[in-house]
Amino acid sequence: FMDFAMPALTRGRLFVTVSGAGILANPEVVETAKNNNGKIVLATGALLGLDAVRAAAEGNIEKITLKTRKPPNGLAGAPFLVENKISVENLTEAKLVFDGSARDGAKGFPANVNVAAALSLAGIGPDKTKLQIWADPSIDRNMHTITVEADSARFRSFTQFDSDIIGDANEAQVDAEICNIISDSFLNCGLS
Repeated sequence: FMDFAMPALTRGRLFVTVSGAGILANPEVVETAKNNNGKIVLATGALLGLDAVRAAAEGNIEKITLKTRKPPNGLAGAPFLVENKISVENLTEAKLVFDGSARDGAKGFPANVNVAAALSLAGIGPDKTKLQIWADPSIDRNMHTITVEADSARFRSFTQFDSDIIGDANEAQVDAEICNIISDSFLNCGLS
């Protein structure tokens, strides 16, 4: 992440990434972008409704929670699970494997929770955004539910991307492609 971000940002360039966890783990990239007139675009295709979160953040957001449900094999080997000796093998029912802040979730699940990083950056920050991660053997794709409580609105958003319907077995690759298509569309419209 840093091998690509820092050269672009120190030159005042646009840096497009799908790694919200990379931004949270390396907050100096934001300062580098500001100091050098660079710009960071976090392409976030795995969550719908971030525009509503950003709008709510213009007022006072009391609470944001993200509940992520993932097939257990998608979580296997995550640093948090390894460090805490949490097994997601042979589950017969959903298991809560993490309940904490988006920042801690990004550290413990760097390959799994870019959605939490994106949500926290759009809303109330990574330390105040609450994250639950569930290993759920009854599902075969990622599911995300956002709950926002603000002075201007209260809403819940559910997102499930079905990469299999577009003919690609590699869900992570399809998610990244969707993120980049959305990012390109925003940039072409002058939005970021």
